Amino acid sequence: MISMSSRRAYLAAVTLTFGLSLVSSASAFRVLHKFAGGGDGAYPQFSNIVEFRNGDLYGVTSGGGDATCQCGIVFKLTHAGDETVLYRFMGGNDGAVPYGGLEKGTDGNLYGVTTQGGGGPCMNGCGTVFQITPEGIETVIHRFAGGTDGSVPYARLHAGKHGILYGTTLSGGDATCQCGTVFRITPGGAKTILHSFAGATDGASPQSPLVEDQNGNLFGSTSAGGASTCNSAGCGTIYEVAANGGERVLHAFQGNDGSDPLGAMVIDADGNLYGAANQGGEQALGNVFKVASDGTLSVLHYFTNGDGYFPSGGVTSDGKGRLYGTTDRGGSICDCGIIFAVGENASQGNGYGVDYVFGTPRGPVRSWLPDNALHVDKRGHVYGIAAYGVRNCSQYGCVFSVGALGT
Repeated sequence: MISMSSRRAYLAAVTLTFGLSLVSSASAFRVLHKFAGGGDGAYPQFSNIVEFRNGDLYGVTSGGGDATCQCGIVFKLTHAGDETVLYRFMGGNDGAVPYGGLEKGTDGNLYGVTTQGGGGPCMNGCGTVFQITPEGIETVIHRFAGGTDGSVPYARLHAGKHGILYGTTLSGGDATCQCGTVFRITPGGAKTILHSFAGATDGASPQSPLVEDQNGNLFGSTSAGGASTCNSAGCGTIYEVAANGGERVLHAFQGNDGSDPLGAMVIDADGNLYGAANQGGEQALGNVFKVASDGTLSVLHYFTNGDGYFPSGGVTSDGKGRLYGTTDRGGSICDCGIIFAVGENASQGNGYGVDYVFGTPRGPVRSWLPDNALHVDKRGHVYGIAAYGVRNCSQYGCVFSVGALGT
């Protein structure tokens, strides 16, 4: 219900400061690894970085890998940039094209989804859920069957309490709508559908990773459905799925308050949700928002052409009240986008800053930014992935880091 082009973005490197002016990067930008295509992997679209305590970094690419399939890989990187290909997807029952990135389970293993492969009635397979150990042993724990079981799991999984995993599918579910599902699954593969989206006011096409509150309730966004004031597909919604599976729409976007929320959200201790709408808002260029537990939406920042626009990747928190994210477009060099920070205290929305612009000589040019690409470690360093780049990157993408944020 939403075109692939609206999910793509461009990438750059950034250090983050606060204030209302556009400033230049001051901290060191470093490419940790340039993907070489082929067996090394290629085009890490919509991936993220997962960091283990020993500093090893893990992620996926959606292309490259097996010489015949070119269906993507799971990789590990050291902080020095040394890469190990842990697994190459083979297609078929094995799965293919892992989007959404990885999630670390409570058992210490990594979990992810593939959008294709696995069998079923879908043209290229309905997708899989897989487990992979830090050493690279991969196991498919569920193959989607399409129909009411769901198909095309697109977003990163969420590891909840007691080792249970939660996720969404972009399609399948309701027999009439085929608008996607919310599911839970154990590491052993026992799967339960918590909700099948019905379209219209109920929402459709969930793309964001789920987040969980202290009571075990799940929250996410749909990129379509809800109010029809934007277009016939709908403006999108923020929804809640209770621990027992009951669903309610927390907020339906109207267009003037944002539309098409695609990326990751974060939740605070009071149950407030923070995210980004890819479009809509004052200039139809997107915004950063807060949704209270009663569904009230507050806009923390409206994007303009001058400070970046179309934020498809959502937001990431540094754990200190600041939100970080990216825009697909904008910036003064090549309209390739920016990385932004919102507020020293995000709940108050005070302050918006940009500290790096896509297309500068030190950063990748015309790169796609995966959903939830940024990872902030305990030292305040940021890590991200460019799915495609030229300068300081490669045509197949790269992994980068930036020094301590706000320095």
